[in-house]
Amino acid sequence: MNERFFSLPAERQGAIVNAAYAVFAADSYRHASTDDIAARAGISKGLLFHYFESKRELYRYLYRHSAEILRDSMLERSSLGTETDFFALFIEGQQLKVDIMKEHPCLLAFILRAYYEENPTVSDVVAGQNTGLIDASRRAILERVDRRPFQEGVDPGKLLDLILWAADGFMRARFHRGRRSGDTVDLDALNAEFLECLALLKRQCYREEYR
Repeated sequence: MNERFFSLPAERQGAIVNAAYAVFAADSYRHASTDDIAARAGISKGLLFHYFESKRELYRYLYRHSAEILRDSMLERSSLGTETDFFALFIEGQQLKVDIMKEHPCLLAFILRAYYEENPTVSDVVAGQNTGLIDASRRAILERVDRRPFQEGVDPGKLLDLILWAADGFMRARFHRGRRSGDTVDLDALNAEFLECLALLKRQCYREEYR
């Protein structure tokens, strides 16, 4: 990546990044057109490749950029809050992600498509960045959680891993179902459905007086 990209005015950087988010969100990595990205950004294709040496490098930057937005926002919210309840912390994190994705709809669509991208050219990029984001979220919750409400034998760390795995499967199923039907992602509906699952786990894992 050419460091001169970061010397551009913020408005110009944003135009290029947002154009790329929109194009990569609309189609698979293979079919997303760099011609379309350049046209949307109002620059030549040659200049696009002057800043990003390849389509893969641009994609790699976008995914890292989107992951940083989510991670930084989550850590900032965590540092300001006083909540210590395991499920309340998790719900806060979920709502924060929903809020961010509503504010940046192309970023949401890009992350969802990228997360399930199967093209080997970029699948390793996504896997590496996603692991870091999950690890940061996991630490933010476990460092603050109050362990008193848990029933005997329930390990908060293992429960959190279970929820994260369930969330992954849940999102995969909903994403592929939506892609087959052509429906757009309804964030509020997805969030409400997943929160129902969390409520079920809370009843099973918390002592009665904390439910």
